[in-house]
Amino acid sequence: MASLQGDSVGVATALSPVSVGHFKSFPYTLIVGLGLNVPYQGVGLVTTQRVLARKRDIARRFVKAFVEAIHMVKTNPEAAKRAYVKYRKLKDEKEAEAAYETLREVVKAKPYPSVEGFKTILADLSEKVPAAKNANPKFA
Repeated sequence: MASLQGDSVGVATALSPVSVGHFKSFPYTLIVGLGLNVPYQGVGLVTTQRVLARKRDIARRFVKAFVEAIHMVKTNPEAAKRAYVKYRKLKDEKEAEAAYETLREVVKAKPYPSVEGFKTILADLSEKVPAAKNANPKFA
C-alpha cells in the first residue's frame, strides 16, 4: 500500500461517492470524477431460493430494514448523519454533511433493479463473456 504522504509514489484509488469528501483533506488532486450519469445497477439484494425457502422471515426482515434505511436517509437527515458518523467514524461535521448530501442524491427512493443499469453491465461484460451479448437484462 502506498503512503498517503504522496512523496514520489503514485497513488490512485476509486471511492464511493459518499467517501470523496473524507479524502479532500489529503494533498491529492482529483483526476477523474466518475459521477457520470451512466445507468448502472450497483446495489442490489441477492439470495438463493434455498435461503428464501428456509429462512423466509429473516429475508423479509432484512428487506424491510433495507427499505426503512432508505426512507430514513430520504426523510430524517439528522438520524441518517448520526448513523453515518457513527459507522464511518467521522469527526468532521462538514464531512458528514457532504457525505449525507451525496448519499441522499445517490440512494434511490425505490430500490428496484434497473434494466438500463443491467444493460450497461452486460455491454461491459460482453467482451469477456460472449453469452452476455445475448443475455436478457430483465433476467440478469
